[in-house]
Amino acid sequence: MRSKRMTYRNRLYLLFVLAMLIPLSVLCMVFYNISVKSVRENARHVYANMLEQTVARIDSEFEQIRRMSEAYAGSKWVSQIAHMQGKEIDYDRLNVYMLYQ
Repeated sequence: MRSKRMTYRNRLYLLFVLAMLIPLSVLCMVFYNISVKSVRENARHVYANMLEQTVARIDSEFEQIRRMSEAYAGSKWVSQIAHMQGKEIDYDRLNVYMLYQ
Protein backbone atom coordinates (compact mmCIF):
# COMPACT_ATOMS: atom_id res chain seq x y z
CA MET A 1 0.00 0.00 0.00
CA ARG A 2 1.18 3.45 -0.81
CA SER A 3 1.27 6.13 1.79
CA LYS A 4 -0.93 9.20 1.58
CA ARG A 5 2.05 11.46 2.00
CA MET A 6 3.36 13.28 -1.04
CA THR A 7 6.36 11.69 -2.57
CA TYR A 8 9.40 13.64 -3.68
CA ARG A 9 8.46 13.18 -7.34
CA ASN A 10 4.92 14.49 -6.79
CA ARG A 11 6.27 17.50 -4.94
CA LEU A 12 8.65 18.15 -7.81
CA TYR A 13 5.80 17.99 -10.35
CA LEU A 14 3.69 20.32 -8.25
CA LEU A 15 6.56 22.77 -7.87
CA PHE A 16 7.20 22.67 -11.62
CA VAL A 17 3.53 23.35 -12.42
CA LEU A 18 3.35 26.22 -9.92
CA ALA A 19 6.61 27.64 -11.20
CA MET A 20 5.11 27.76 -14.69
CA LEU A 21 1.61 28.92 -13.74
CA ILE A 22 2.56 31.87 -11.56
CA PRO A 23 4.62 33.77 -14.19
CA LEU A 24 2.16 32.80 -16.88
CA SER A 25 -0.77 34.18 -14.89
CA VAL A 26 1.16 37.40 -14.12
CA LEU A 27 1.97 37.84 -17.81
CA CYS A 28 -1.66 37.21 -18.73
CA MET A 29 -2.85 39.87 -16.29
CA VAL A 30 -0.30 42.38 -17.60
CA PHE A 31 -1.24 41.77 -21.23
CA TYR A 32 -4.94 41.90 -20.33
CA ASN A 33 -4.51 45.32 -18.70
CA ILE A 34 -2.52 46.59 -21.68
CA SER A 35 -5.17 45.40 -24.12
CA VAL A 36 -8.01 46.90 -22.05
CA LYS A 37 -6.24 50.27 -21.98
CA SER A 38 -5.68 50.06 -25.73
CA VAL A 39 -9.31 49.24 -26.44
CA ARG A 40 -10.53 52.05 -24.19
CA GLU A 41 -8.22 54.57 -25.84
CA ASN A 42 -9.28 53.41 -29.29
CA ALA A 43 -12.96 53.67 -28.34
CA ARG A 44 -12.37 57.16 -26.92
CA HIS A 45 -10.83 58.29 -30.21
CA VAL A 46 -13.60 56.72 -32.28
CA TYR A 47 -16.35 58.33 -30.21
CA ALA A 48 -14.57 61.70 -30.25
CA ASN A 49 -14.36 61.54 -34.06
CA MET A 50 -18.03 60.57 -34.31
CA LEU A 51 -18.94 63.50 -32.06
CA GLU A 52 -16.89 65.92 -34.17
CA GLN A 53 -18.59 64.68 -37.34
CA THR A 54 -22.01 65.05 -35.72
CA VAL A 55 -21.23 68.59 -34.59
CA ALA A 56 -20.03 69.50 -38.09
CA ARG A 57 -23.18 68.02 -39.63
CA ILE A 58 -25.48 69.89 -37.23
CA ASP A 59 -23.58 73.13 -37.86
CA SER A 60 -23.96 72.72 -41.61
CA GLU A 61 -27.70 72.07 -41.20
CA PHE A 62 -28.08 75.23 -39.09
CA GLU A 63 -26.12 77.19 -41.68
CA GLN A 64 -28.40 75.88 -44.42
CA ILE A 65 -31.48 76.87 -42.39
CA ARG A 66 -29.99 80.34 -41.81
CA ARG A 67 -29.34 80.83 -45.53
CA MET A 68 -32.87 79.67 -46.38
CA SER A 69 -34.42 82.01 -43.84
CA GLU A 70 -32.42 84.94 -45.22
CA ALA A 71 -33.59 84.08 -48.72
CA TYR A 72 -37.23 83.89 -47.64
CA ALA A 73 -37.02 87.00 -45.47
CA GLY A 74 -36.51 89.16 -48.54
CA SER A 75 -39.42 87.65 -50.47
CA LYS A 76 -42.44 89.80 -51.17
CA TRP A 77 -44.96 87.03 -50.51
CA VAL A 78 -43.50 86.28 -47.07
CA SER A 79 -43.92 89.90 -46.02
CA GLN A 80 -47.49 89.90 -47.35
CA ILE A 81 -48.34 86.78 -45.34
CA ALA A 82 -46.72 88.29 -42.26
CA HIS A 83 -48.81 91.48 -42.56
CA MET A 84 -52.17 89.70 -42.95
CA GLN A 85 -54.62 90.13 -40.12
CA GLY A 86 -55.77 87.13 -38.10
CA LYS A 87 -54.60 83.55 -37.97
CA GLU A 88 -56.00 82.54 -41.36
CA ILE A 89 -54.09 83.03 -44.61
CA ASP A 90 -56.13 84.81 -47.27
CA TYR A 91 -55.18 82.95 -50.42
CA ASP A 92 -57.07 85.46 -52.59
CA ARG A 93 -54.38 88.05 -51.83
CA LEU A 94 -51.59 85.69 -52.90
CA ASN A 95 -50.90 84.04 -56.20
CA VAL A 96 -48.51 81.33 -57.35
CA TYR A 97 -46.35 83.71 -59.33
CA MET A 98 -45.27 85.47 -56.13
CA LEU A 99 -43.29 82.40 -55.13
CA TYR A 100 -40.91 82.92 -58.04
CA GLN A 101 -40.14 86.60 -57.39
